[in-house]
Amino acid sequence: MDLNYPNPFLIKYMKEMWNEFPDFVVIGESNFHREVELAQSGVIPQSMQIPQILASISGKSLRRDGSVARVAQNRRSSARTLSRVLKNGRECMPKNSIVIQSTCSHTSPYPGALYGRRSWIAADLMYFLPGIPMLMFEEDGGRAVRLNMTGISNKEEESAYDVHYDALLPK
Repeated sequence: MDLNYPNPFLIKYMKEMWNEFPDFVVIGESNFHREVELAQSGVIPQSMQIPQILASISGKSLRRDGSVARVAQNRRSSARTLSRVLKNGRECMPKNSIVIQSTCSHTSPYPGALYGRRSWIAADLMYFLPGIPMLMFEEDGGRAVRLNMTGISNKEEESAYDVHYDALLPK
């Protein structure tokens, strides 16, 4: 169900909060291409599109609950997908809105485990993409953490939680 309108509760809440604390900001994690609705509601979206696309390029599906599954070769994203998502997002976002682009979230695996050797490229990429980069654990300094992903990486499967951006974007 895609509502495509700002959340009235968030708008009311943000207006009341700004009346009392004008410098206060609220950051909201955004999954499944909901950055526009969050920005229209007054919340700064922390986009999960980039980590999901980068994980898909690496052959993994990063779901909003933080779990990871393998992606079939024919459903993997590409650099073209990333370009189309960013272009589409730029056209739809409200004027002067801010988006935080992060390499992972509090529920997802660390970038070293999620992207493997591509994690340094992902950290560098964040500085060149639109939005504010949000990195974890000194990624910009080249630090990487190796973790065993056996417990969170599943067999190749399809799920309602998998995001296939090529199917969502306008042609």
